[in-house]
Amino acid sequence: MQAVGILYGYSSNEITQVAKAWYAVGIGNGLASTQNHEMQTKLNIYPNPVSGNKVFIDSSLEEATAVEMFDMTRKQVAPKRLDYKTTIYVSACKTGIYILKFKSISGEYAHKLMIK
Repeated sequence: MQAVGILYGYSSNEITQVAKAWYAVGIGNGLASTQNHEMQTKLNIYPNPVSGNKVFIDSSLEEATAVEMFDMTRKQVAPKRLDYKTTIYVSACKTGIYILKFKSISGEYAHKLMIK
């Protein structure tokens, strides 16, 4: 991160992308909890880590929001429209780390999810 900051600047797109990449592989809490802290505060994702076959998302977001779930190879696992209470079934998912990506007109937010 320091080398990228020195080469490209600490507010550059390059440092944002490197921080996202590190976060995606489970290192740091950097910029992938990234983009929208307001969105983050209006979402409750549980249980995390997941030991059953369901993930619950409670949302107090006011605008329409989509949530997509990706594995670590960036393969999309589960697209959904987010409601105030949403359930994602993960029984077909292997043990590992996944990324939930939330998108709305207000921005984006990525959340790390661990499945046991």
